[in-house]
Amino acid sequence: MSAPSIPNLNSLRRGGPRLRGSRGRGTPGGPTTDTPSSHNTGTRIANPPAHAAIQDRIILSTDNDAATSRLSAVATGYLDDPFAALLHADLRSGTASSTNANTAANPPRRLPLMNRGTYARTVGVDRVVDTFLAQHKGGRCQIVSLGAGSDTRFFRLRRRLHQQQRQRERMLYHEFDLAQNTKSKVARLRRKEFQEAARQECGMDWNPAVSTRNSDNDTADTDDATSLNADEHGYTLSPLDLRSLPPPPPPPSTTHSNTTTTTPPLPITLAQINRTLPTLLISECCLCYLPPSAADVVLSFFSALFVPDVPLAIVIYEPIRPHDAFGRTMVANLAGRGISLPTLERYGELEAQRERLARFGFGGGEGKGAGARAVDLEYVWRAWVAAEEKERVEALEWMDEVEEFVLLGRHYAVAFGWRAYANDGEHGKAEGEGEGDAAWRNLPVPPTKH
Repeated sequence: MSAPSIPNLNSLRRGGPRLRGSRGRGTPGGPTTDTPSSHNTGTRIANPPAHAAIQDRIILSTDNDAATSRLSAVATGYLDDPFAALLHADLRSGTASSTNANTAANPPRRLPLMNRGTYARTVGVDRVVDTFLAQHKGGRCQIVSLGAGSDTRFFRLRRRLHQQQRQRERMLYHEFDLAQNTKSKVARLRRKEFQEAARQECGMDWNPAVSTRNSDNDTADTDDATSLNADEHGYTLSPLDLRSLPPPPPPPSTTHSNTTTTTPPLPITLAQINRTLPTLLISECCLCYLPPSAADVVLSFFSALFVPDVPLAIVIYEPIRPHDAFGRTMVANLAGRGISLPTLERYGELEAQRERLARFGFGGGEGKGAGARAVDLEYVWRAWVAAEEKERVEALEWMDEVEEFVLLGRHYAVAFGWRAYANDGEHGKAEGEGEGDAAWRNLPVPPTKH
């Protein structure tokens, strides 16, 4: 979710493509380069029990590295995000001396290559999010972010929509992650510095309720809180282990019926999701840490959770192409750190990413109201960023690793899918409604190779 930082430049350590530049802090090969999980650690590597705790700690620890890379991109001017420093782990531990990344003491600096990667990733996911939101200005909608980590996207959206009161009130945003991560984020979101920023930047009176979310009756306001609920602002943060999802209950009917059916209730952390609203699912470097079968269970669960004829969309960001020289180096170096990406072998190509989404209902030809597409980050930079914006970004700092950026960008995918979007926009004809299926198909993608 989040937004996360750069693609996994740890793959450039030890034997990867050499970059021109120093080997100091924040450079490939240096002591604190970016890490493979990025912000989103809602799922963990499946390992034998003896190693599970160690692997969990490895994956959970990467959130701070990713937040640091985002902070670097903000401080250098690539991204505008006043919340990046506020949700950085240094603030949680009391070491941050400022609430703004642009004025923080000793702001982190990553290589220009890494900053541009962070930027391209953010643009790619944000473009899908914006396409979704544009289609539902006439009605309520929600976003479900899996493995959200230190992601700031909700607050960035609220800031941007500060002057659009109707849209603000109609957007619901649910974040999920492991309890260790949600506990840290809850603590940061409750700080006075964050409350002040939320008021100034978003016009929000930010004083959310928190709990440990262990039972329906557990709403104690404690330092151990792992859940946060800001109903008045349409935001919730809840612990969820994606490896332990229950079978989804039958989707609720959108029509009136005299027949009464009994279905098991959803766990309390999932019950807040409105299963009849148009919904966007976000997974940024999240599902890739599960075995393919377990990742498929997650997609199957959320695909079945919602009413079939209500619009549902998804965006997945994760690494691809493990079999060329760069990809093999990336995989080997991650393995050296005790990290594996189980889905990379099965879904390692753009076509495999598209086919996966199609299997779970996000597929169909022109006019079918459903589809699945995938692009890599190099294409995002080339085709999704306007020429004027490219000029702005390129002027921020000199980057002599242009070839490396192209190579890096080709190894990370933004895959997106949609269903139940009619071409005539019948799922919302209120003023300002989007273009239905056509709006998704208007997102540029490279020509399909035959």
